[in-house]
Amino acid sequence: MRLLLICLTILIFKTESSAYSSFQKLFGDGFGDHLLDVVRTSDGGYCAGGTTDLGANDSTDLVIYRTNATGDLLYSFRIGDAQQNLLTGLIQNADESFTLCGYTFGTFNDPNNSEIFLTRVDDFGNLIWSNSYGTIGPDQANGLLKRWDGSVIVTGTTAAAGSAQQSALIFKVDVLGQLLWSTTLNANFSSSFTKAINTADGGVLAVGSTHDGSANADHLVAKFDNNGTLLWSKRIFNTAQPTAELSEDVIPAGDGGFIICGYAEKTLGSDYDHCLYKIDGNGNLVWSQLIGSPQNDLGFSLIKAYNGNYIVAGQTNANLSELSCMFETDSTGFCQWAFEYGSPGNISRLKSIIYGSDGGYAACGRDESPGLFSEGYFLKTLDSGSTGCNETSLSLSATQPAFSALSTQQSGQTVFLNEGFTAFTVTNYINQFGQYCSFIGIDEQQSAVTLFLYPNPATTSLQLTNKSYSSQYITVMDVLGNVVLYTTITGNTTESLSVATLAKGLYQLRFTDGNRQGAVRWIKE
Repeated sequence: MRLLLICLTILIFKTESSAYSSFQKLFGDGFGDHLLDVVRTSDGGYCAGGTTDLGANDSTDLVIYRTNATGDLLYSFRIGDAQQNLLTGLIQNADESFTLCGYTFGTFNDPNNSEIFLTRVDDFGNLIWSNSYGTIGPDQANGLLKRWDGSVIVTGTTAAAGSAQQSALIFKVDVLGQLLWSTTLNANFSSSFTKAINTADGGVLAVGSTHDGSANADHLVAKFDNNGTLLWSKRIFNTAQPTAELSEDVIPAGDGGFIICGYAEKTLGSDYDHCLYKIDGNGNLVWSQLIGSPQNDLGFSLIKAYNGNYIVAGQTNANLSELSCMFETDSTGFCQWAFEYGSPGNISRLKSIIYGSDGGYAACGRDESPGLFSEGYFLKTLDSGSTGCNETSLSLSATQPAFSALSTQQSGQTVFLNEGFTAFTVTNYINQFGQYCSFIGIDEQQSAVTLFLYPNPATTSLQLTNKSYSSQYITVMDVLGNVVLYTTITGNTTESLSVATLAKGLYQLRFTDGNRQGAVRWIKE
């Protein structure tokens, strides 16, 4: 029986390694719509979340779109009340429900300012719970992080009533939405957290921006333990001139350090460039790059490429039209390829990027035609970054800024957050749907199998045989698309990959040698 299972696995492997899909699609109702976050779902599809209007003068609601693996809409629903509601983060939980975060106006606890909300719905839109959190003053959520125990961490800002000074805010709630702890980074100047990532020691690393005494914002990085206690905080800034720098997203580098993307001024008062930099586990700067065109370029989301490089999604004005963009850099931040997506004259941007279900990368954002309202923008690329239409290759150059990392001299302090309930309801949502292009096909260059694994199922280790003359970059992902292992195998060798620490279940192993790529599903017993 074991021999039969291995043979069947190899057949599946050959089929999956040669299939691909790419698309560019639009979601919306003809008024103001945009997407802020996207996740892969356990059925191989996607869930994208954002904000929508029912009409030109209507209050905004949250919206979720569920699609299959090729971006075809399965269903969608609206979540909200009579107030303005904006979504900023989305995750899928272990029970296939979704948790959404953002900010809302006019709650019972603070009717005059924005408050943060967390809302949990099942995969069919049924409301499980919806809570609000905040001080007596404006509060805003920017990002949402899933923890290993089912809890979530929210990153954002908070400010005292009537104050223009914002403090960076981070707090944790359990699976029922009950507040566990909340911490601010306090100084004499405004700070904000955008995103956070889990660290190997059980802590959290948050990124954002801080003024910290300067006229312009600096990159902000802070490390917290599992109880919300601040361990250290650093600001990364240009020592040659007082330019503005902001961090938007962070991923692990694989060696204990972290890669962070955002944007920074080229020179004081000039346009921005995409900014990519690496820190070690203590916040010390390893390298930094500004990547961009002669025009304005903004980086919002980051992912590690299948070959070990980095992919950044955002916006570029390279051709004097503010369009979505995506580019790949090597391990030190030098650009390998770049595309802009969208029609010249439109305004579009990508806010979130994840791994595609069949390889490549999926990203979401907004696309706005001149004189019209915006639409939610959802695209899926090949590993090369191409979608097959409505795109142009870019030439981006890299320069090394004079960045340095210093302690922010800010303190972490517990902050009291009022907890309440939102009056959100969920309704089915019939919306417009359009697309620029959609392709499903077989790439003959990818059809040759160049890597084999044994055994399948596996308990403690996988034996990987590389049939390519080139090194293979290996990425192991769980069913939700979370990367759990990276490795590299040299050409014409067999090496062992330890999987002993992985939880039991189904996984996908992606591989590429730079020319050919593939994937195989395997089971951890």
